[in-house]
Amino acid sequence: PLAIFNMFFALLKSKKYINKTVEIKGWYRRSPVPYIEIYSITMDGITKKCYTYLVTNIMISVLALIGVVLTIISIL
Repeated sequence: PLAIFNMFFALLKSKKYINKTVEIKGWYRRSPVPYIEIYSITMDGITKKCYTYLVTNIMISVLALIGVVLTIISIL
């Protein structure tokens, strides 16, 4: 949800994936700078899930709900 988490992953956890065979499941996103949004990574039979997509959707839903509530309150 926040780009700073990508930096922490790159600094702290990415070294164990270098020069390894991995399987990535996710979505290819087209934007000014295309990227892959990772759902899960499998390496050596161990699968790790990434919850960024879920957290982003929860944040969007909460912000939309707040917007609806504030709109209703301002109308009253």
